[in-house]
Amino acid sequence: MPWDRIAGVAYARRGEVVVRCERPQDDLHLGSLGIPPLERLLRQPGGAAVAAAGIDAMVRDPRLRPVAPCAARSAARAADRPPSG
Repeated sequence: MPWDRIAGVAYARRGEVVVRCERPQDDLHLGSLGIPPLERLLRQPGGAAVAAAGIDAMVRDPRLRPVAPCAARSAARAADRPPSG
């Protein structure tokens, strides 16, 4: 999803990460990625909450966004290409 289409990212109390778009009907619900009862018991944010906060920060400040494509994604694309020649 292009950065300019994302309005924000939120971690819901029930463990769902939601990518909010300009139009609510375009919101992307990533499902339950966290375990809220365990997070509350441990009194620590889970990985999903931390990820949502990090992505939300990147939405708000473009300087935090990655500038280069993901190396793993580039390698996967190269592996899918037929041999040239």
